[in-house]
Amino acid sequence: MLTKKARLEQVHAVIARTAWEKSRSAEYADAPHEYIVWFKCKRKADWKTLTAAIRDFGEFRTWRGHRQKYLILGPLCYWAQWPAINRANVNTLDPKETSSDERKTKARKS
Repeated sequence: MLTKKARLEQVHAVIARTAWEKSRSAEYADAPHEYIVWFKCKRKADWKTLTAAIRDFGEFRTWRGHRQKYLILGPLCYWAQWPAINRANVNTLDPKETSSDERKTKARKS
């Protein structure tokens, strides 16, 4: 089994060799992002590597109201939404929610 560091090195290699398509639909004109589609992906193993990393190392966040796991790597975040894997600037994620534990801690301090 590979270490987290080795797996993330694989992920970076997959990302570098992937031909990402820019979203062009009017629905996302104000939310630029790129994607790859399973059906067009020539290297299915790359798809699986990236989706597994999102599942294993991602964190729950929201983007335009869609809550799911996002893998944050540097300035970009990646998420899987069948049949696409998407990526966008991490700054386009919705503001981070405050967890119930954080709210309880703040309430105790007040």
